[in-house]
Amino acid sequence: MASSSSSSFRPQAPPSVTPSDIQQTIALIQSLSAPASSTAVQEIQSTLLSLQRAPAAWSLVLPLLSYTADPNVQFFGAHTAQAKIARGEADAQLPARERNGLRRLLLGVLGARDAVGASVRGTGVVRRKVFGAIAALAVRVCSRDPRLVRAAGEEEGEVDESWDTWITDVVQTLVDAGAPGAQIHEFLAGAAEDVGSAQLLPQPKIRLESTLRRAAPLVLPSVASAISVHLQTPTTPSEELTAALGCFTAWLPTTLLPDSEIAALVPQLILLLSSSNSAVLEAATRTLTDLLSSPPTSWSPSVVLEPLMLWAGRAFEPCLDPRYEVPSYPSYGVSAGDNLPKQTLRLLHTHAGLVISLAESGVEWVAAHIVDASPVSGDQVPRAILAQGLMRMMLALTALDPGGIVLLPHAGDDDDGDEGVVAGGPLSFWYLLQEALWEVPVAGHDATPDDREDDELERLRMGGGLGGTPFTPAASRTASFGFSSASDALGSEKGRKAHSTALYVAVVRLLLAKITHPAPGAWDDDQLEVFAVYRRDVGDTLLNAYYILRDDLLVFYVSQVEAGLDSRFASSAGWEPIEAAFYSLSALHEALDTESLTQNPSSAGALALQRLFRESIWGRLPGPASKSVAESRLRRTALGLIDTFASYFATDAGGAALGVVLTYVVAALTGQEVGEEDSVCLSAALALRSLCDANRRALAGQIAAFGQVYARLSVVGDTEKPKILQSIASVIQALPPHEAVDPLEAIVGPAVQGVREAITAGAGTQDDGPRLQAILQLSIIAGIARGLTRADAESFSLDDDEEENSSSPTPLQLIHAVRSDPRIASLRDAIFECISRTLQLWSMDAEVCAVLGDVVKSITALPADVTLLTLPGPPVLRLVVSVAEQQLSASWLSLAAGLVAAMNPPPAILAARTQPNAEAEECVTAALGVLARAGLRVFEGNGIVDHPDVVQDFFGLMDRIAQDFTASFASLLSTPSTSAPSLFDALIQTTLIGISLPERYSFVGATNFLATLIHRLALFSPISDAMRTVHRHLVLVHGRNVVKVVLEGFAGTAPRSAMNNLLELLGAIVSRWDDALLGAQGGARNWVPQILAAEDFYPASRAGPEAKERFAKVVVSSRSVKKTKEAANQFMMVSRGLEGGLFGYVTQS
Repeated sequence: MASSSSSSFRPQAPPSVTPSDIQQTIALIQSLSAPASSTAVQEIQSTLLSLQRAPAAWSLVLPLLSYTADPNVQFFGAHTAQAKIARGEADAQLPARERNGLRRLLLGVLGARDAVGASVRGTGVVRRKVFGAIAALAVRVCSRDPRLVRAAGEEEGEVDESWDTWITDVVQTLVDAGAPGAQIHEFLAGAAEDVGSAQLLPQPKIRLESTLRRAAPLVLPSVASAISVHLQTPTTPSEELTAALGCFTAWLPTTLLPDSEIAALVPQLILLLSSSNSAVLEAATRTLTDLLSSPPTSWSPSVVLEPLMLWAGRAFEPCLDPRYEVPSYPSYGVSAGDNLPKQTLRLLHTHAGLVISLAESGVEWVAAHIVDASPVSGDQVPRAILAQGLMRMMLALTALDPGGIVLLPHAGDDDDGDEGVVAGGPLSFWYLLQEALWEVPVAGHDATPDDREDDELERLRMGGGLGGTPFTPAASRTASFGFSSASDALGSEKGRKAHSTALYVAVVRLLLAKITHPAPGAWDDDQLEVFAVYRRDVGDTLLNAYYILRDDLLVFYVSQVEAGLDSRFASSAGWEPIEAAFYSLSALHEALDTESLTQNPSSAGALALQRLFRESIWGRLPGPASKSVAESRLRRTALGLIDTFASYFATDAGGAALGVVLTYVVAALTGQEVGEEDSVCLSAALALRSLCDANRRALAGQIAAFGQVYARLSVVGDTEKPKILQSIASVIQALPPHEAVDPLEAIVGPAVQGVREAITAGAGTQDDGPRLQAILQLSIIAGIARGLTRADAESFSLDDDEEENSSSPTPLQLIHAVRSDPRIASLRDAIFECISRTLQLWSMDAEVCAVLGDVVKSITALPADVTLLTLPGPPVLRLVVSVAEQQLSASWLSLAAGLVAAMNPPPAILAARTQPNAEAEECVTAALGVLARAGLRVFEGNGIVDHPDVVQDFFGLMDRIAQDFTASFASLLSTPSTSAPSLFDALIQTTLIGISLPERYSFVGATNFLATLIHRLALFSPISDAMRTVHRHLVLVHGRNVVKVVLEGFAGTAPRSAMNNLLELLGAIVSRWDDALLGAQGGARNWVPQILAAEDFYPASRAGPEAKERFAKVVVSSRSVKKTKEAANQFMMVSRGLEGGLFGYVTQS
């Protein structure tokens, strides 16, 4: 129970609870610590949640906080207060005086000098919950407009005078209670975070932040004092200092702390980095990292950036010493080649997070000062020394990165490092640096032309071969890229280019070693998973390296492949380095300009690619007989490289290599692999598909050779067969249409026969074999149909003028001519028969339906994309409708929508006089009736709630028909009995139910359909009697209900995330349903005030008569759709209690 010292803080919130209620609640809370079962836990939690939401729960806060015997009970008491305040229950359930009483209660418990106060303050989770409850109450009260307070009859003085200083009041309470400084800093940090995260409109946010401004002078002096105490007495407990630094970082985003006073703390913060206390070191690192990421705008680099650079230079001094070698980076002097000392590596590993943050924050400074010999302010160290030293540190951290092979030995386990650094952490610096090198000018740049005839890079390239590139070994290029060359190239862009090139050479060499696979069995599955992610990140980094090194990088990787093969055959070296080089080349493809390489065949990059795809390389790679894991991995990567560079072989430069890589791919199709998941054959099938798709015309002349591929299908896995046949079909597509008949017969015929045999075998049996066989053969048919689809660049034009002006038949005319060939017509009929019979036998099977959907999408097309195998839309739609009628599913509805769209193609590719033909209109009209009935059957009862996926695609189909075949809805008006509602009426009523659903996708589908139907009917009513009839029926019979559902949607039934859809529907109503159409009924605008004023209008709405009247007035009087939408949006915010909240502000803006 409450102690006497805090009993006076009990709020008088009716109704009160009895001592028995309190004891039962305590027992219920304590029972959670030893529940009988998970079901019991759920029941207890549900009971406590219900209890917490009740108004009487306010009277439980003090008794529960006063129960010092169990912190769990105290925690629940504090949590109850915070949760109820955050949910707005303090505003709804407590008058203003009681809200202030609640604050006094919380402060009283927090500052009590008895066992209750000591227990609350001493238990971290309880203390933080009480802090959070006070802050939540402050956010609610302090953000309110004082004018509204006066209007509500509340006492302005009590609210404003007492709450404006709520932060200092809590601090004073804690001080008076003798709380340690750590708890005070903890509260100040939480207050800054809670105020900063409050989602309020600008004006309330300003009022709330003013309370922070009053407390800001407390922060920096207390933080500085905590730092000073620790520096003078390092043995003092770290809790005080870490809490102070946490408070400091929490207040930094508020921008309320003076910049000059923050700057004065920087030297002391840097001194903390030498602390042996891990908690202090972590807190100081986090604080400096935050300062680096968001420094005050008035600061120059000399405030925090350069001092930290100097600290890093002293802490990791060997990194600045060119005598020590950083992986792949040039070293100089007699001790060249010595690794960095282990102590330095250990320290660098410990401070990895801070060094990475320093490098990323100072990347522009580094780019500007790589060759700047001017000393740092207050020190004699040249800026170039620090910039280049930081780059060497980042190289060392990259070498230590746990994502790949760890290349540098360091003392201590990985656990000694910075836990905040994840695998791949240093990689982002190389991306940022490359961008900065392009954009940031050299500090102290001298525009005077250099006297040297050739810059250093060109002089190196003149050496020829690998030794004449930036990848020349370090010993051969000391003078060019050495640390000491900064003075020779002072202020010169050429000097910076030389250094940045040397740096990225080191990065590339380092990353190649990092992504080389370890020996089999060296890593567990978790490490391999991290390694795979790291490799992907490295691929992005290599793109940035390419923008610095260009063709030299291609030359390097190709040379690595050649050298690796030579080593492999000379000394039985592993395949792993070659695989890593192949992977790196694949990553570079995105940055390569193949068109430029084609135009400059003598460039170093073009020559490197020509070397890469020669028989001398691919003929020495492991073949199908290879069985080891490393060989299989290499083959998959090599095939992936071919897949990536497929378009390169379509160029003049790559055309000569097409036969080489095609031979390698075809040979791989018969390979048997180690491991069930790692299929070289699958990689080969994907590579073949890309090759054939990108090089159709080049391979069309070798169509006979693909007979060998087809002949090997018997030894290829089922997963790969559709991809291989799609590849062959894409080559067939490049043949003249009359030459494609025989090859198509050869590959389609067996698939059709396979489906027929599966259907025959599957009739009357439960054996799964025939069904799986049918799925495979149908997948093959779908793949062939996709392969026959033309590439984007080969799309046909249906422009009549173009056809009339041409003396020779167009490609599309040639295809139509060959489509009439009896053999091709027979194939199409056979495919249609396979689809139809498969549906009859396995229409309820999900896998079969999925593959049939794939076949239908592949085998139907717009008129401009017709192929020899394309089936006409209407018969296929009838099949789909027949299946959907038996079992309506989202997939069949989506497929039907696609077919409807294909039967009314976009006007952009049609002649002006072309319209959907009569067969299409008749087919869609029939389909609409069948599918509407099927959908309404599914949605009966609670079906519309239980099947949101079907609802979404059902209304998506209705929307598609409304756009393309609007007149079809006239057929839904006819009914056998004049007294019974028509199918159209049932559809509209179901649509209105969909608009009333809280599920977002159902709501959006129904809303979009109704808006489209309203627009299209109004558009065509003047020229179509049928549509005019439907339009009038929709408005006169359902109009008022439609408007009511829309208004209730704004009031609260519609999901908030879909307000824009509802606004569009309202815009359609007010713009399309004019007064003339409705006659005596007055129009949609006149319904709005009547519906809003009705007693049964959405009782949960928070909008009062004044808000309703204001909204209705805009709708009735304004002819601007924009103003109507704005008024509706404002009404929505008021109705939902969002006025003044951030959601409403963002929505309205």
